Amino acid sequence: MRRSLLVALLFVPLAAACGESLASRVTKAMDSCTAQRNPLFVAGKGGEAIALPLTSEVAALAGKFDYERAFRSFKSVAEKAATQAVLTCALEFASRYHSEESRAFVERYVGHASPDVAAAARGLMASAGRG
Repeated sequence: MRRSLLVALLFVPLAAACGESLASRVTKAMDSCTAQRNPLFVAGKGGEAIALPLTSEVAALAGKFDYERAFRSFKSVAEKAATQAVLTCALEFASRYHSEESRAFVERYVGHASPDVAAAARGLMASAGRG
């Protein structure tokens, strides 16, 4: 009995280490954010869309994106974005990586043709003390 308990306790850290993959966390964050923002963008309310705070669950998840691989994932999503909702969400999550590369990437969108995307980028720069 004691041996099975010891074996079970050894597997707990291993199971915890095998949690959600980065890809699944990126998908979860993007799906939630775009579900919130897209209806507002479609209704012509881009300013309201970008002002809408993330849900507490997604905000907690976003707080864990301060590393290079996460940044690269969101950068790729932003570069391929087909909608303003996808782009602004990807920029928001990419900005969570506190680096010069992230700052420069978000800053590129300050001059975006869409006033809403440009405002989102300016807001992200300001909130990070970068603008």
